[in-house]
Amino acid sequence: MARKVLTDTFDPPTLSGMSAIYMERSDHTRNLARFYRVEIQRTLFGDWAVVCRWGRIGTHGRTQQDWFASLPEAQTAQARRVDRKRRRGYVH
Repeated sequence: MARKVLTDTFDPPTLSGMSAIYMERSDHTRNLARFYRVEIQRTLFGDWAVVCRWGRIGTHGRTQQDWFASLPEAQTAQARRVDRKRRRGYVH
């Protein structure tokens, strides 16, 4: 009886530099120093997660995850979040 050996051959697709975007917003006159990070990650279940982390610079901040069935959906969600933060004054 032949024995099957399972190997992990998962080759994650390249995200063309869009896997993580880090932005900051600072205004020293208002004591404002914030960061915002949006990252696309593959989940253990084969879905895609857009992981957002934000808070005051120098802290761990808060985290939120949104899951999507496909990579294009996750990239669209990431782009929307980045555009929204740019309109509010965040820069790369």
